[in-house]
Amino acid sequence: MYKTILSLFFLLLSFQGCRSIDEPGTLVPPTTDQDPALSQISVNVAGHTRSLHCFTYGDPQNPPLFVLHGSYDEIRSYRVLQILSDKYYVVMWSQRGCGLSERITESEFTFDSQVEEVEQVKALFAPDRPITLYAHSMGGGTAAMFTARHPDQVRQLILGEPLVLQGSAMDKIWKDLVEFDYTNTGWNEMAQLNDALPAKTHEELDYRALMMLKSNMTKYFCDRNNPPDWPVWRIGGFVEMVRNKRIGNAQSGFSYDFSIGLKDYPNQVLIMGGTCSGLGFANQTTYNQPLFANAKVIKIENAGHRYLAEQFEQTIQAMKGYLYEYQ
Repeated sequence: MYKTILSLFFLLLSFQGCRSIDEPGTLVPPTTDQDPALSQISVNVAGHTRSLHCFTYGDPQNPPLFVLHGSYDEIRSYRVLQILSDKYYVVMWSQRGCGLSERITESEFTFDSQVEEVEQVKALFAPDRPITLYAHSMGGGTAAMFTARHPDQVRQLILGEPLVLQGSAMDKIWKDLVEFDYTNTGWNEMAQLNDALPAKTHEELDYRALMMLKSNMTKYFCDRNNPPDWPVWRIGGFVEMVRNKRIGNAQSGFSYDFSIGLKDYPNQVLIMGGTCSGLGFANQTTYNQPLFANAKVIKIENAGHRYLAEQFEQTIQAMKGYLYEYQ
């Protein structure tokens, strides 16, 4: 896989002629500010107006359901959730700096600004109505903070295998999530790519981040040598670098806590976890379920962190079994 990608990269360069590698679209697709034809909205967050790559599905009069993606991710793979638009007005977007949304500066990315972003999108699509939130992986931290700060604005909350919401818990389970094997083929080919393409620009960093997404260094899959496909247009490499600075690391300790105030949320929360992932059912039950006053954890069988791709029907049935509009 990586040799193929690396070969295609050099083949791409051979066809570029005098075209600069920094031109939009050379390494990764153009973002919303570079391509006005992309479906997009505008929000003002952290003092900056930015455009977001956004999709909506269903009748705007239906109850709103917002979709939040995780880290090293964007909204492309979640478009399958438009299946819920028969009962819901489904709103999904790539968060600032991610996917095809406009790039941002370091000062714009904080945990508070992530919550502010959801607030701004809600003001556009559901200003006077509570929303249902579905959040995957790192998006679960943002959803948890939004819910704790605005419990009256969250009708229901679904957390799809979120990160553990307290940094103290991440300190305990980090070894269950990542395995650094320096003989790993993917790891070594990424190192070779670093020599061939050192990340000096945002687009080069995005391209490198895409290589990391395709590695199998994380213990998230049933078969780590053949992880399920997870299509993305672009990974916001700069945002991921800043995000990692904000949450901490295994050496110095993880400094975040997304659990503050969650006990005050009165409604039942649905948490889903796969059976193959280090972030799966067992750790969700141990670390995240107790943070809520009322939370139910559902096991997604024979699935890892990308359960939406591996066990789509099982996942949708679990969601429909929880969502009010399907009762």
